[in-house]
Amino acid sequence: MKKLIYTTVVSLLSLLLLSCSKGAKTVLEKAEMATFIIYTFDEYGSPAGSGSGFFIDKEGIGITNYHVLDGAQKAVLRLKDGKEYEIDKVLASDKKWDIAKFSVVNKENEHFSYLKFSNDEVSQGDKVYNLGAPIGLEQTFADGLVSSIRTDSHGQIIQVSIPISGGSSGSPIMNEYGDVVGVATFKSTRGENINFGVAISDEKLSLMTSNPFEKSNRQFNKKENFVILNVPSDQESDLILNALEFKKDATIAYLSYTNLDMSMNGSAIWCKTGAGDDGFYIKDNDSSKKYYIVSSTLGISHEQSTSVPLATVCKFQVYFPAISNNVKSIDIKEGNNPRWSFSDINLDNYRNNIKIDMDNYQKEYAYSTMHEGELDTATSIFESILDNDPENIQALNALGIISYVIDNNQDAIRYFSEVIKNHPNSSTGYLNRSCVYKYQNDLEKAVADLTKAINIEKDNPDFLADRAAMYISLKKWNEAKADLDNALSMSEFVDRFNAYYLRGACNTQLEDIKAATEDLKQAYNYATTEEMKQMVVSAYEKIHPQDDNSQSVQDVAASYFRGSIGSFPIVMYLTLSNGGKVSGWYYYESKGANNKLVLSGNYNQDGDITLYEFDETGNHTGKFVGRYNNRDYSGTFNAYGSSSSYSFSLIEL
Repeated sequence: MKKLIYTTVVSLLSLLLLSCSKGAKTVLEKAEMATFIIYTFDEYGSPAGSGSGFFIDKEGIGITNYHVLDGAQKAVLRLKDGKEYEIDKVLASDKKWDIAKFSVVNKENEHFSYLKFSNDEVSQGDKVYNLGAPIGLEQTFADGLVSSIRTDSHGQIIQVSIPISGGSSGSPIMNEYGDVVGVATFKSTRGENINFGVAISDEKLSLMTSNPFEKSNRQFNKKENFVILNVPSDQESDLILNALEFKKDATIAYLSYTNLDMSMNGSAIWCKTGAGDDGFYIKDNDSSKKYYIVSSTLGISHEQSTSVPLATVCKFQVYFPAISNNVKSIDIKEGNNPRWSFSDINLDNYRNNIKIDMDNYQKEYAYSTMHEGELDTATSIFESILDNDPENIQALNALGIISYVIDNNQDAIRYFSEVIKNHPNSSTGYLNRSCVYKYQNDLEKAVADLTKAINIEKDNPDFLADRAAMYISLKKWNEAKADLDNALSMSEFVDRFNAYYLRGACNTQLEDIKAATEDLKQAYNYATTEEMKQMVVSAYEKIHPQDDNSQSVQDVAASYFRGSIGSFPIVMYLTLSNGGKVSGWYYYESKGANNKLVLSGNYNQDGDITLYEFDETGNHTGKFVGRYNNRDYSGTFNAYGSSSSYSFSLIEL
């Protein structure tokens, strides 16, 4: 008899478990084609975050949280079957309640699966379900209990034990019949598994007749001919072409640059104008016509550049002449620089179909949160990328840099070592790990890693200059000088002031005072601030102690020139002193030094020089008006009622 009772109890438990399991599956089957993930894009076309939502009728009217769409320029939803639909209009909204009702672009007049609202309110202890997309993980199904019914600024809210994470905002909270009782909205960070949804019903939704969203988001889906792209440049993923806008009077490229280069704690970026093929331009690949940059929101030169600190993002716009929106294929180039160029962009692939690659979307959204300084959010997203792709170089590199920025050097080295292990032919891991070792003052390891990066990118002058600086710290003067020689021989190398200044230090230590003097002359010529000039003056005075007859570095910064006035060969000597004064002499080379004429005048910071010529009796006999640019001096000479052009270049002594 006892055995029979035991068997009956087991059978009843099995039936109850089977019933519960079937109920959950029924809810899931009912909801999975009616719910979706929402991807939003900001005014640059850059990923702005994801959320969830669900349809409430067959025509495609949807519900999500107000905050999911707030601030977006465009939004796209994706169903379980992969079909994507652009959100057309927000029809009604309530910011306090955090609910938005919207329609979708439905060109084919399709019918959609949808969910109904429950006629009954839930009670504490009731079973509930949720289908959302936490941290972008689509179609995540979970269950729990109603922990409590509460009231706050949203109105009536349902506290649930269902785990809800970012990305699930706007998803349905359903009862055991699969009917909607609430919308997942927020969670408490002060405790474990304390999650909330706003209560919702047909009656409550019918009372939502106003639309504050429309007033505060006037640009939502209003830009015509706005093509979202989000494609990386030809060689690097740190520069993204987010979108193109074809306006009647201009074409605007929307771009974002993420500074993930630890060799330059603060990157400087700029867009030069008027440079023709050496600057930014758009090329219509069908007609081969080029449209050159007109202006941008960046600085226009290295001296007037836009600073981008490490682990931050700079979003900017580049303006071009108006281009027909019918153009099919384009290139966007910045001279011959592949890091800032985009090739073979087929616009027809993007015009009517916003392409969403989840991995790229997550990565770009993580970069976007770095732009806002939300490093914790960025870290969570990059870690979720690694869950699916443990070798992802962008995620590993970004996590290493974030760790470095928050002074967690142990994790930074770990992430960069993973980059090296999984991508040994990339310079990224070696370069960034070198920077961490350098920060820790482990210069031998830093040089070893940087050397491996240089072996991969042999033509990068900045790497050579960085290694030279470390060699100097290690007092390896010959090695440092060799790196600086190579860097200065490359035309694309920019930081010439520091290179000449450091090479001057190397030559001083190597007791080549003549070479050190010439380097300091060049450094002074490239100095752009008084502080930089004073650095050079101090270094010069250490190797040339001052006396009454000695010259300062300012005096020898220009020094001897060779050139011609008209057809006459000339040798000239100039001294440029503080206060904008110039003095010196010149003579006709063919007639010897006895015919030396005295010069006196002034110059300004722009390189404009005015000189007056005096004969040996002190009479004013001529005037030089010209411009001095580092090593070359040219302009017009006026004397005795006539003028001649002149050109001089600095003589290497």
